[in-house]
Order: sequence, then C-alpha cells, then structure tokens
Amino acid sequence: MKKLLTLSLALLLLLAACTNITTLPSDTPPHDDTLRPPTTMTFPRPPDDTSPATEPPATEPPITSPPITQPPVTHPPETTPPRPQTPPSSPTPPRSDFMRGVWVTTAWDLDFPARRRMTAAELQAQIDQMADNMARWEITDIFFQVRPMGDAFYPSAYFPWSAALSGTQGVAPDGNFDVLQAWITAAHSRGMRLHAWVNPYRLGAPPNANSIIATQNPDLVVTHRNALYLCPGNPASLDLILSGIEEILLNYNVDGIHFDDRFYPLINAGDTFNDQRSFERYGNGMELGDWRRENINKLIRRTHALSRYHGVTFGVSPFAIWQNSSSDPRGSNTSGGESYNMMFADTLRWVQNGYIDYIAPQIYWHSGHPQACWDAVLDWWVQITRDTSVYLYIGIAVYRQFDANRFPQWQQGNTLAMQEYETRNNPNADGVIFFRYEHMVMWMD
Repeated sequence: MKKLLTLSLALLLLLAACTNITTLPSDTPPHDDTLRPPTTMTFPRPPDDTSPATEPPATEPPITSPPITQPPVTHPPETTPPRPQTPPSSPTPPRSDFMRGVWVTTAWDLDFPARRRMTAAELQAQIDQMADNMARWEITDIFFQVRPMGDAFYPSAYFPWSAALSGTQGVAPDGNFDVLQAWITAAHSRGMRLHAWVNPYRLGAPPNANSIIATQNPDLVVTHRNALYLCPGNPASLDLILSGIEEILLNYNVDGIHFDDRFYPLINAGDTFNDQRSFERYGNGMELGDWRRENINKLIRRTHALSRYHGVTFGVSPFAIWQNSSSDPRGSNTSGGESYNMMFADTLRWVQNGYIDYIAPQIYWHSGHPQACWDAVLDWWVQITRDTSVYLYIGIAVYRQFDANRFPQWQQGNTLAMQEYETRNNPNADGVIFFRYEHMVMWMD
C-alpha cells in the first residue's frame, strides 16, 4: 500500500472529461461473481417484514448423489430468545478507518479451491496460504463466497455441499471438512474479518446447470438463458434463502452477510423472465417492474433485520449505475445499463431508507470512460451516501489491469493504484474491495 503514495502526481491524469457519457458499457462483465456493530448493541427480534463470469466455467459432472432432505422452514420463531452477543474476533474500526477487502470467488472454481477433490489437509493449506497473502497485503476484510450456486461450502440442512469441493454436488469434501469455519479461523487469527458472501437466487449456470435444489423444488425455479434461478417473486424462495442465511448466523462467527449484484438476472429490453405465474398469484395489482423491485427490497430488508439481530453487518455490492440522469434526474451522469431496470435493484432506496449497513458499488470502469466515467460514478455514490448511516466501499476491478486486449485503457499508468488512492483520500468513502483474489496475486506479488 505504501507504494500508492508515490503515485500522487498521477492524480493530475484523472482530469479527463467525464461528460457526454449513451446500453450497458460493452466492456462490463458481471461481477461474479463492515463492520460488526458494537457488542453492547442489542436488536429486537426482526418482524416478518418491515414494510457471467469473465473466465471459462469449469465442467460439473451430472448429479448422482441422493437429494438432501430439507427441514421445515420455520425461521425465525418469534419466541426464540435473542442469541447471546459474543465479542468479535477482531475490533471494529471507527468510520474514519479505511476498509481494504478482497472477494474470494468460488463460482466456476475461480479462486478457491485450487482444484476439485482436494484432501482436507490440502484445503487447509490453501486457505492458510491465501490468508497469509491477504494479511501481508494489509487486507482487513475477506468476502468469501459461501453459496455460489444454491450449494454450500459448509454443512447445511438447506443446501447441498458444493460440487467445487468433492466434484459432485451434495457430496461432502474429504473428512467432512468445514471450509467456512476454516476460513473464519484463518481470517480472525490474522486480524481480518470474514464476510459470508451469498448468491441468493442463482442455482446453476452453464455449461452444466445441475442443481439438487432445482430438482427438489421445481415450482420455485425459473430457467433464464440456460441458467437456473429461484423465483424472487415466490414467497417460498424467500423463506428458503432466509433460512439458509440464519443457519450461517446461528452456527458461525462471521462478521457479516454480503450479496453481490446478482438478483434478477440481467434482463434487457425484449428479454422474458418467466415469473408470470408468481406475478399473477402474488402481484397484488402492482406493475411488473415495481413488483420485481419490491421482491428484492423485501429480501434486503429482512436480511438486514436478521443480520442486526445476530450482531453482524449486512451490505451489497451492486452494479454501479442505479439509473442514468436521462432516466431519472436523481441518477448519475452516465449512459449505461441500470440496476433499477435490469436487475430490479433499487439501490438508491436501500441507501436512503437504511436497508443496508454498507454499499460497495462495482465501479469497474476507468476515468474518462465514455458511458460511465469512474470519477463521475464515484462522485454520485459519495453524494447519495454522504448524509446517511450507510458506509461506502468501492468495488475495484483488478482483473482489467491484466487484460490488455480487452481493456487497453487500464494499461495507461497504474489505474488500480490511482483508484484506491482517490478513494482513500476521499473523506466520504470508507474503503475498497478488490475483485478478485487471483488477480490480486498478480498485482501485489
């Protein structure tokens, strides 16, 4: 990190024009994929409700294991006594402290594990090596993807073991090795926080969209572009997701629950997402887009309530454009795709209403980008979070610095260092999260 200070003169290069910026920026693949409240805080029981990967996916074998048996969904019973608050394994820094995080991606076998069918000792050795590296890089927070495809990197009563571990979904790794617990221990023992990164709706994606959950619950599943998703508009989907999240919070000393940008899949104009049956049954006379957004709002509100009750934080890393100013005057000076209309994620509402503890927009563009200038998008997020209780972390695309053919602009100077430097020196920004671990190795080592 100290090397960043030598780049201060390069800040003058960031005065590139950020106007005239008209479709989702063509170089923007989806990201695929904090803080624990003081232990003296107590939270009431949450009410029922308060109002494509960028690399080739790995091939999964057909599912041959027996299906798991899910217990009845009963979360959270109103009579359950509050969970005793336990001290966090690492102290929570004040708001002025700068959070420096890394996403560790398990979808499509990207960052972890190194290969399938590793022994428990091999898995532990890789976790220790990765944690050692991140501690050396002065990382404060690890965002570990615990449920990438409707499967789990921990023993679960609701979701099957991930195929990335044993090679077959639903089959435990060697020695029933508890990967999540190993990551928590590795992070905390080195003074870092560990956030459980959950993909709530995705069950499977090409090339082999196998899913035990989809097989067991066909009425909850929507197929879109050969990928499988829990239908966000079906209340039973929400029950299953929340049960899985509370299972993590009850059984593991994680420091937070984390979602990325994947809610509804990218739905462009003319696309059809086959949720009509749920809409007809549960739409309550709402317009389709508003109903979809409220489905996601409900997930966000209730996950936040669960997280606060269990004494951890909850945040989201969304696609960085809420709406363009041409669509809504409150929007950003951009002309790209909009999370509000493509993923039905009303991120502005989440910030303004305190549905989340932090937001980490994926500002995966360079300064001067014609549709989404990095400086303009950063300024917009600073403005909307400035007078709120929501922390602002900036998602940074490390991989672009190492793909000169696709992202030549990122080769002009040290874009990564400059983006972190600008964020660090903005008094209204609270940290950065780097996507992703493998590319951090290329950058830092």
